[in-house]
Amino acid sequence: MSPLRIRMLEYMQLKHYSPATIKNYLSQVSHFARYLSKSPDLATLVFIPEYLTPSFRRFDPLCG
Repeated sequence: MSPLRIRMLEYMQLKHYSPATIKNYLSQVSHFARYLSKSPDLATLVFIPEYLTPSFRRFDPLCG
């Protein structure tokens, strides 16, 4: 388990996030890491909108 994943897990457990939420958040960060092809802690703010835009288009009827 990576140091970032451990920190995230410990933080969410400390804040009493539900097990389902923890699982979902870790899954989403893992997906983001695969998109980046590197650790998410190396990402810059430029990557986030780039990553999220296709998701919004998929669910927004106004985006075609």
